[in-house]
Amino acid sequence: MRHTYLLEIISALSSEELQQFQLFLESPYFNSGAQSSDLLNLYKIIKSTAPDFDEQKLIKEIVYQQLFPNAKHIDGKLEKLMAELNKLLRTFCVVNDAASDIQSVQFSLKWTSWLRERGLKTRFDQSFSKLSKDVTSQKESLSKYEMLLKLAEEKHLWETSYNYLNGNLNIPEFQRQLKLFYQIRITDLKLRSIIQQKATKSDSLPDFNVADNIPEEDTYLLKESILLEMTHKIHQLLKEQKLKMTGVEEMMEMLEKRGEELEFETLSLYYSHLRNFCTLLGDQGNTEILPLLHSINKSNLEKGFFHSHGGLRFNAYLGLIQVALSTGELEWAKKFTEEYKDNILGGDEDQFYYRINKANCLLAEKKFNDCLDYIPDTAPSSFYQLFAKRIELKAYYELRSDLLPYKIDSFRKFVERTAPKSVADNLQAMNMAFAQILNQLFQTPFKDPKRSAKLLERIEGKKIICDRNWLIEKAKELA
Repeated sequence: MRHTYLLEIISALSSEELQQFQLFLESPYFNSGAQSSDLLNLYKIIKSTAPDFDEQKLIKEIVYQQLFPNAKHIDGKLEKLMAELNKLLRTFCVVNDAASDIQSVQFSLKWTSWLRERGLKTRFDQSFSKLSKDVTSQKESLSKYEMLLKLAEEKHLWETSYNYLNGNLNIPEFQRQLKLFYQIRITDLKLRSIIQQKATKSDSLPDFNVADNIPEEDTYLLKESILLEMTHKIHQLLKEQKLKMTGVEEMMEMLEKRGEELEFETLSLYYSHLRNFCTLLGDQGNTEILPLLHSINKSNLEKGFFHSHGGLRFNAYLGLIQVALSTGELEWAKKFTEEYKDNILGGDEDQFYYRINKANCLLAEKKFNDCLDYIPDTAPSSFYQLFAKRIELKAYYELRSDLLPYKIDSFRKFVERTAPKSVADNLQAMNMAFAQILNQLFQTPFKDPKRSAKLLERIEGKKIICDRNWLIEKAKELA
């Protein structure tokens, strides 16, 4: 039962939600029928193993005996109960989310729509007026403008349903909000796309078939929305062919001045754009940006920008360590690795992310054999398998091990045979370029400045390559 869909979802519930789901199952309104008591008892058995959900306690045969003591085993009976419990669990998650949202503007909008559909004009007007004030006073976010658009539509639908031929049916306002929301959304998507293109060195991302700039007739919208103005400005800075440090400075100044006007999630998103800008600059060879990026990371961590639903995103857990180590902040990296290892969103069941971070720290400490001991054998995806294998290759290189050529050959075969099924072409090329340069570094003797300079030229000439800064460091050491 340990790796079932049911248990995966239950494991994601908070302690409060675990208790609430039991109350949900105890309610005949939601859980009725002949199997209701069996479903409740099954859940109690699972819940009793929280928070670790010990695999030995959840072996299906053991659970079956607890659920039906002294009863003859019937094939498929437990599985059917699990399927029914899973249906109820999904219902609970949706209902509980809606119930916790009762004070939100989304809930108020649904209530306003209900009043409109039932033709309760006075109550509709009261609800609509209050909701409009609440939404207008919100801090800047995409959801705010989405709500303003939906409110304009609600007003239009009401006036269309009760058309007394003496008004404009709120069409001008509906049209204005539609234009505003569209420009904010499309500019946001163009911004995300340009970041992805630069990060992956890919030219195959979608063409939006829209002007790169906001149409002249719609530029007045920039003055009506702080969100549109800021998103447009960041897009203009990031679309430059060669990014500049002045762009980072402009973004930081803008966020410091206008950050208070943004809703938390939106501010968090904009800081992720700033971090991406710094990362892209670093990839261009501007390594002096890395200490600033590490400082931004630490500040953003304290503010909770890397967290979601109480946990740290696993890509942040890995990424923050890489930046810290690249700036020589080994002690911070070690402390962070231990402090957050049990706080990864979705869990880290096989300790893959922890072991990767630990291995990276040991590599930085020059404890290369210990580093090899920590590298996981398996990974959640081919992308992270390649990530782990590159750490292994680095450790063997530092040890000047005779095994390195064989490891590089194995790495290449993995990229050629396994990675194509799940890794993008450009990432395959980046990993192959890494293996090629690493092999050349290994074959070069120390104290060979000419060969070192030639290798540096090759590394810097590669448009796409993994771990560029590490390879540059190793090439310089050969001189």
